[in-house]
Amino acid sequence: MASSSQSSLSIKRIVFGVRYQPQWRVADHLGEVVDRILRRSDEFFNAGALPLSDSTNNQHRLWNAQTIQEVILNERDAVLNFRLASPDATTVNSIAEAFDDEILGALRGTCKLTDIVRYGFLTEFQECGELLGILPTQRYLNDDFPNARSLNMQLSQRLATPEGHSKKGVDDFRNINYVINQDDNVAVKIALDYQRHFEPALNAKQFGERAFSEFVSQGLAYQQKSFAEWIGKLLRESEAA
Repeated sequence: MASSSQSSLSIKRIVFGVRYQPQWRVADHLGEVVDRILRRSDEFFNAGALPLSDSTNNQHRLWNAQTIQEVILNERDAVLNFRLASPDATTVNSIAEAFDDEILGALRGTCKLTDIVRYGFLTEFQECGELLGILPTQRYLNDDFPNARSLNMQLSQRLATPEGHSKKGVDDFRNINYVINQDDNVAVKIALDYQRHFEPALNAKQFGERAFSEFVSQGLAYQQKSFAEWIGKLLRESEAA
């Protein structure tokens, strides 16, 4: 089980994503980008870690069927889907640094990527029904639907960023989504989708300066404080301690 600083829930899977305004030159250079990634010796992204490949006219996917790991690149998104064997903040930070250097670095260097509109960091936690002292149906539906057995709910909140507060003409914001699913068998799945939206979009120079790994560190800090405080209200006392 993860430590209490990681909200007392074990991480099952992470998804990193960068969305940019559609740029068809990315599709033109996908082969070169993929070659550059696979020639690297990083432990997370190389030909051994991602041995399988498929592509369409506008998208290329590198993947590993055994580790359930994939990288998807197309004209508007760069996405990493990674199932964790060691679910801790140190591992997540290491993967974020590698994604920044190897995947986004290849796009920066080869495609001169610009007009970045969003960073995303989704964390899917292991099924946690047995860890909870109060079920989501009991906490959120008990007054109006006391016999409810299942729940599928998404809660969103929009938070300001320092740049959005202090810089003229900058309306950046964070969007944070809590996704909660409880089925009839009392299995509970929870995911946290932490996003940073850029308004106006980042140009190529700003994209190079705005480290994705730093964004992930901010997302982990949110998990360890605000998210941990929320999930602590649902966990059994022995799990929340």
